[in-house]
Amino acid sequence: MVDAKALIVYSLPGESEFQISNGARRRGISSKLTWIMRPFDQQREPIYFGMSPPSRLSTFPSIELNEAPLLAETMKDHYLKNAERSIDFATKTEGKVILSRIKKLERRIDLQRSLGRYREMYPNSFVYLFHAPDIGTWMGATPEVLLSARAEEHSTYALAGTRWGDDLFSQKEFDEQMLVVRDILDILSDREVEVGDVRESVYGNLRHLKTELRWIESASYMKISELLHPTAAVNGFPRREANGLILKMESHPRSYYTGYLGIIEAETSANLFVNLRCMQLFRDSALLYAGGGINSKSDPKHEWEECGRKFKTIEEALEFDD
Repeated sequence: MVDAKALIVYSLPGESEFQISNGARRRGISSKLTWIMRPFDQQREPIYFGMSPPSRLSTFPSIELNEAPLLAETMKDHYLKNAERSIDFATKTEGKVILSRIKKLERRIDLQRSLGRYREMYPNSFVYLFHAPDIGTWMGATPEVLLSARAEEHSTYALAGTRWGDDLFSQKEFDEQMLVVRDILDILSDREVEVGDVRESVYGNLRHLKTELRWIESASYMKISELLHPTAAVNGFPRREANGLILKMESHPRSYYTGYLGIIEAETSANLFVNLRCMQLFRDSALLYAGGGINSKSDPKHEWEECGRKFKTIEEALEFDD
């Protein structure tokens, strides 16, 4: 077993304060609190950290960030070409593909002030900072729940489709969102699932379509999370074919972006979130991640702009040391 240590700072949706905890690597769920980081890549396993009892964050810890890797940000012509390939795929399969890109930010970020800004700007998101020397440092404010559970009562959300300003949602966004609902219902086909209404979810200047799904479940939280991951909201549909296309097209590793993370308390509760609106932090820079769903009705240039607006929601909350 790797004797790896971690620092975990987090604030659940609707909370105003942060909790802080130390973590020690485990092989699986601990008897009390467990922090989970799961990569997007289905061939890689989740990592587990047994957590010390969380306490209210009063003094911000000192964190030694790693040096940045030699990784180029996504070029526009490369993205647009892949968007066209994704539209062709979606047209033939009546499905969708989630195409992502990365952006490099050559600035030294003030972690404490940035976390505080995220909490203020995105009150309904899960805001976190995770640091482990062998894994790196990640920070984000994600609006998407993968699994919320108390005992046997489970729920998840289908969150997809993006608009901004006064633009109304089009059939493209409704089609995109309903594919996510369909994907989840297919996964949970042997359960009786209650499907809620389609509602708007606001994230800064962006708006998304959201549907809550509820059911009763006796299987372990990790088993259900692994069944759900990766949903059509971050991968595509049909699942296997969309994932294969993503791996061929994207020149960057997603790492923990569009994986999931969060806390399981023994087998009494789970708060797990899809790792969106996030970044990987380095000594003097950061890698920002964003993506969007592409279907047969997509416009590649509009999809490029959508990613840019998602980057903006990340950058607007950042405070800098330099």
